[in-house]
Amino acid sequence: MHKYFPQTEHILFTESKKKLPFVYEPSRRYLDEARLAAGISRKPIDRAYGCQMSGHWFDRSQWSLLSEAHYRTPNTLFGGTLKPYEELKAENTKPSNANPAISQ
Repeated sequence: MHKYFPQTEHILFTESKKKLPFVYEPSRRYLDEARLAAGISRKPIDRAYGCQMSGHWFDRSQWSLLSEAHYRTPNTLFGGTLKPYEELKAENTKPSNANPAISQ
């Protein structure tokens, strides 16, 4: 008779009582405010890309910095008003202690 090893998985969920800052908030807000100023909803952005990634680029949930190639599309949609990509990327590659969005 074979006895199989009991396999289990344990998941630990924790919550922090301390509100942690969203270190990319200045960049996310900059992009979203540019979108709002241009009067463009997320739907045309999704159509321009052929995907539904605008939530990751303009919302706080699962935010990620656009690639340089992807940055050109909203810049075109917004009338070329966005700052150079290199500048936006540099703001997001600084050490966290140099980011003014982090308050300790």
